[in-house]
Amino acid sequence: MDHKNKNQWSRREVLAGAAVGAGAAVLPLGLTGCGDDELESPPPPVDESQNLVLPEAVVSVAQSGASSAFDLDDDAVDALVREAIGLAGGLAAIVSDGDVVVLKPNLITTYDYSANPATLAMEANGITTDRRIVRTLSAMVRELNPSGSILVMEGVADDNTAHNMGVLGYDAEYFPDVDELIAIEDASGGWHEYDSPLLKAMEVPGGKARYPDSMKPNESPEFYLNRVYAEADVVISIPCLKTHANSTITGAVKNVGIGATPTSIYGGDEDDNHRFINGVINHDYDHLQEFIHDFFLCRPVDFVVMDGLQGIKNGPVGTAASDTIADDQMNMRLILAGPDAVALDSVAALIMGYSPAEIELLQWLEESEGGVGYPPVIRVAGVQVDDVRTFFEVWGSHAEDDRNEDTEAPSLTVHSAEVDGAALVLDAELGATGRLEIALDGVRDGRILLDGFEEIVLDISQLEPGEHTVTVIGYDDQLNSRAEERTITV
Repeated sequence: MDHKNKNQWSRREVLAGAAVGAGAAVLPLGLTGCGDDELESPPPPVDESQNLVLPEAVVSVAQSGASSAFDLDDDAVDALVREAIGLAGGLAAIVSDGDVVVLKPNLITTYDYSANPATLAMEANGITTDRRIVRTLSAMVRELNPSGSILVMEGVADDNTAHNMGVLGYDAEYFPDVDELIAIEDASGGWHEYDSPLLKAMEVPGGKARYPDSMKPNESPEFYLNRVYAEADVVISIPCLKTHANSTITGAVKNVGIGATPTSIYGGDEDDNHRFINGVINHDYDHLQEFIHDFFLCRPVDFVVMDGLQGIKNGPVGTAASDTIADDQMNMRLILAGPDAVALDSVAALIMGYSPAEIELLQWLEESEGGVGYPPVIRVAGVQVDDVRTFFEVWGSHAEDDRNEDTEAPSLTVHSAEVDGAALVLDAELGATGRLEIALDGVRDGRILLDGFEEIVLDISQLEPGEHTVTVIGYDDQLNSRAEERTITV
């Protein structure tokens, strides 16, 4: 795809303009809210003739009210992780008793790359996954999986995984619910041992491969995954909210698309865990994203919990242009969660000030049906993107091309809000390609409208007599939003 013309959303071109059906959208009441509140049960099925539809993905964003990420104690982090996972629908549909569950954090290095590098703090450093998030997540998984296995697996770049785990506080005593901490480079066979029983050779399904065979270590169509990782019942990616010099952003997809690659196959040499030395994985912008696209599709993750407690600009490890890593720490105090890694990375990109429409990896995965990358059909539960959007700088890459400069809320007009017996009829107009959401007395239904804004019919038969507040929220394709309220009397 032409990098300069990637905002054409190939799978979505018809959604905004094509009628989902000729009938008016009907929104029944009596549902628990979604957004600031978790859906206790899913809304009833929506007939295809209606314009009201379920979002294609839900991503939660939870933010602490603390003034600094460094002020978050263990209890605060535990509560924030549980809040984000709950808003995203929880883990019950993902994890079952007896499962092998892999937790994949990002422990890339133990020091920053600023002009004055220092050993990273164990907590809220922004470059590596805070171990407290993994501990809470492992406890939540164990509640659903008392007899199964929980494994923390990682493959670092700098030094080796066992060393990094030790420096960053990843040890068995700290994780009572984890069965084993596994360094992928120590559990994936010998150097270029392609037929090792510890590996699983896989091809990208459906003929969707992009990375040239000629650039692979053995010039074959296979990718090589650690067998335990590839065959796990559940893989949960636990990345950090960061920009990246070679790929603009890094997140849930890249965390496994590079960090889960066995260095016995993809490392620079037998004693080097870097994947880019000697061109083993070509880190040019396009080729890097091609490789990650392919490797991810061989074994997509099942859930994501993103560490946004700090957030790092000039990522993934800081830059010598900054005096210390403190200059690049963003103090975001966020946790993101959701079952769709592409959708979550798209929301993370928007939070950092970059457009998913301009990031090839997210576009390619959308086209390959590896996840949802079109923001209007991604429901953000909890704190909204434009409430926390902060521009993260990044050196190198295509960052300037990928930046989202459009932060102006779309125009939104509610022409009328009229009660007609047991129905409320709304006539609204959104001045952008995007979606509408409706809230009654502050409770969102959890579904969205992509079209048919001129006649939205809501069933209000369950409302108590009296005054009620109807809120119409309009979003553009960068999730900039505007809300309009109307008071109705039942």
